[in-house]
Amino acid sequence: MKRNIWILPVLLLCSSFNKAEEVKWHDWNEAQVLAETQDKPLMVFVYASWCHLCKRMDTKVFTNDSIAVLLNENFIPVKLDAEFNEELEMNGKTFSSMELLTELTGNQFMGVPAYLIISKTPGKKARLEAGLKDPQEMMALLKESN
Repeated sequence: MKRNIWILPVLLLCSSFNKAEEVKWHDWNEAQVLAETQDKPLMVFVYASWCHLCKRMDTKVFTNDSIAVLLNENFIPVKLDAEFNEELEMNGKTFSSMELLTELTGNQFMGVPAYLIISKTPGKKARLEAGLKDPQEMMALLKESN
């Protein structure tokens, strides 16, 4: 019986060492400042609350430890709701989500889920990818864009 009492604390201790890495998502306006101060590109995950594939990206891809580490270390990760209508700022102008996406992609945005890689080089066009990605595809996209 005494031996069984020690099992729970040992299991709790072991589980604390096995904590999964999480993507540290930022909102658009905060990310603008961070990208400038940290000299990193933005990786914008464009989603909608009703989108099943977007939810799958959240639970199956962005929970992958390797992807989370790569995003947190090499990018400023941003989650942007495509239907968000509050003010988003860029270059002294104010946009809704759709206006911002139109501006960033040259009117190429087609739907969610989508991923924008926005270079730290001013004036360079954002890279746009769309659709459900598995962890390997997302890793390849991030490595190509880094």
